[in-house]
Amino acid sequence: MGLPDEEEQLISKLRQIKQETKPPRPEWKQIGKERLIRQAGTVQRRRRVSQVSACVGTIGAAALIGIWLSSGHVAEQTTIGEPQASLPAAFDQEPVKSQQIPSVASAEQPVNSQEAPAGNDPAKKNVSTDQDEPVAKVDSTPQTTTSMERSMTPIEERALRFLQEKLGEESKQYQIDPGHSRETDGYIAFRKLVHGIPLQLHSAAVEVNPHTGKMSLLLYPIEESGLGITATSEQSSVIDKTKAAQELASGLRLVYAGKDRPVLQYMSDPQLVIDAKTGKPLDNSQGEKRIVPLKTEGKRLIITDTDKAEEVMKKEFGIPVTGKAFMTIDEKAISFIWQMSDKREVRLKTADDGSFVGYELDGSFEQGGIPLASHQQAQDAALVRVAKYLPSDVAEVLVEKALQERGQASFTFIPLYQGVPVVDYPYLVTVEMGSGIVTAIQGDFSRSSLVLPSHDKAISLDAAKQQFLKKAPLELVYLNSHSNPVLVYQVRLDARKPWAIDALTGHTTE
Repeated sequence: MGLPDEEEQLISKLRQIKQETKPPRPEWKQIGKERLIRQAGTVQRRRRVSQVSACVGTIGAAALIGIWLSSGHVAEQTTIGEPQASLPAAFDQEPVKSQQIPSVASAEQPVNSQEAPAGNDPAKKNVSTDQDEPVAKVDSTPQTTTSMERSMTPIEERALRFLQEKLGEESKQYQIDPGHSRETDGYIAFRKLVHGIPLQLHSAAVEVNPHTGKMSLLLYPIEESGLGITATSEQSSVIDKTKAAQELASGLRLVYAGKDRPVLQYMSDPQLVIDAKTGKPLDNSQGEKRIVPLKTEGKRLIITDTDKAEEVMKKEFGIPVTGKAFMTIDEKAISFIWQMSDKREVRLKTADDGSFVGYELDGSFEQGGIPLASHQQAQDAALVRVAKYLPSDVAEVLVEKALQERGQASFTFIPLYQGVPVVDYPYLVTVEMGSGIVTAIQGDFSRSSLVLPSHDKAISLDAAKQQFLKKAPLELVYLNSHSNPVLVYQVRLDARKPWAIDALTGHTTE
């Protein structure tokens, strides 16, 4: 008997819940409405695609039937002076309804026109053949590259937009300088254009903080006097770039390039440039290149703490450091720094695994030193300092650079492996002429030996020169703009991807 009462109570509770329940919120109604609209739009687009596909199929069938008929009795009615309509021309004659799909026609039209016979005149009118001409000329004349022909990296695009934002119309006078940029450090260099010709020394730079993304613009002072009056007057007197390429080809050399896995390549000497008016190589201001034999040991130095760092500086290099060093650690390196009371400072640097990278002295360290009388003596002192730590299978080094200024002699040594330079393993040494002390060394001292592929299967130098003459990207630039500006030809500089020829395949690195 109690069942009806329970039913009434249940019904009354349900009615109460219904009355207390709030209606749907307006925003949810709007979201549902928008979702329905999107679904309806999707269905409509699919229907249009189906219609377009049917239309394209109809047009294609009609065109094929027209071509079949024109090859039969219809061809007899045409005269010699009336060319037959090609497939693109047939598209032009279709009713307006078929022109509702221009993207499909424009995407396919260039392909059809390139494959059409040479005598098909209407196809030639639809696609310009100007772009095909330089391709044929690449094999006979070297390429002259511009900044537009080189694809930019994302960080370069950001830097360029920032430059345009800050300089406005003046930014058109600058172009990216890949030869002096350091992307890993967030440093993008720019060269200024004078009469459309870039200055070799970079004129501006955008620095991008790798952690915060904050950017800043650096503008360097430029002396533009003596850079010619007009672009026409400058470029009218330069030699043909083919002749310049022949001179630059004389600087080709077989090298091992690459840091992690060096590969065999033919590369042009980066210091070789050709006077664009005389056609002669400019004098090298960085010293004569020469090969020097030496005995190496492949000794490795591993520095893990301040005590070991102090021991290395005193016993290995004879540098009297005092006090405890403090350390700075970043993503790729560890530095030990001694700041002594007499304003002298010593820095020792290692890789993140503790492998010795180099050291640098700042201040006067002449006590007990012997003055050097010649540049040759400085070179001997530099080689003695680094020879012990070079890979044991290196028997010769190439003196790549040798400079002397402000009482300092600086050298760049490139190790040779079986007579071939390993260009991405340079060793930099600075010697103080007044004391004979080696004040700085830097390089990758982490290898006790080099294991590199044999160069027996490399293509010949003559074959590499022929490829160079066909493909080398030459550029015309102003050099030494601060003193005596000279218009020169050089191989395009690119720190990110230097131009080279694969010594095993003969292909270029482009």
